[in-house]
Amino acid sequence: MAERRKRYSQSEITEALEFIQALPVITDEQTAEKCVGETFSLARQYGLTIYDAAYLELALRQKTRLATTDKALARAAAASGVDLLG
Repeated sequence: MAERRKRYSQSEITEALEFIQALPVITDEQTAEKCVGETFSLARQYGLTIYDAAYLELALRQKTRLATTDKALARAAAASGVDLLG
């Protein structure tokens, strides 16, 4: 989207994707299991997309901070007692 809107060049996007690919990413197997219950409830409660609610659910379960620039998700995190990163 950022490339289409000319916010970043193709080379900047490629560089960012290579950086992300090099990160030690760990997938969470429980996220899919939580989708119908906890995640959906959080989405309803705070008016979030299921995608954003999944991040909130994970932060709550892992007792960790959440990184977001999304205002609705930040408000939901604050209301849920989840600290924001940065």
